[in-house]
Amino acid sequence: MANEAEIRAKSSYVVLAVLCFGVLGALTGRRVGPEPQVLVGFAFGGIVFAWLGLTILGRVLYVFNSRVRKQYGYAAVSNAIGSGFLMLLPFTVLAAVAELYLGWNAVQAFSAAGIMTGGASAGMELARIGGGRLAGMMLPILGAFVLSGAWLLATSMALGVWKGLM
Repeated sequence: MANEAEIRAKSSYVVLAVLCFGVLGALTGRRVGPEPQVLVGFAFGGIVFAWLGLTILGRVLYVFNSRVRKQYGYAAVSNAIGSGFLMLLPFTVLAAVAELYLGWNAVQAFSAAGIMTGGASAGMELARIGGGRLAGMMLPILGAFVLSGAWLLATSMALGVWKGLM
């Protein structure tokens, strides 16, 4: 079981995870063009998507993890998601290197892999602080699967819409 000071120390991880989504959004926007308004628009879209998606995932996990909810409250679930989705950071760096340095079009592959890894890591964090096997481990992975699919669909649709506007 984790202590309360350790749980509070991880509160900034959610911000880093959301910023990773913003960077991935901007990298996706480079497929439309290098104009600043395109990159800022896609980065903002990535941040909004992450905030909304991770908030919904957090609420679902909060409802289904009664042991963690009773002992630690919503902060523990939020911090487990934040520290789990911090695993998105190396995938974001790899996507940036692949896109900017190597010229590969692999942002979507790295983002999907990072989101799924983040969900599995969030599940391990929840299980570590007392979440159950199903609600603590499997539900975050299922949520990350849905979030990953939604990210791929949303960014593909945004690319299509933005290209139509240009």
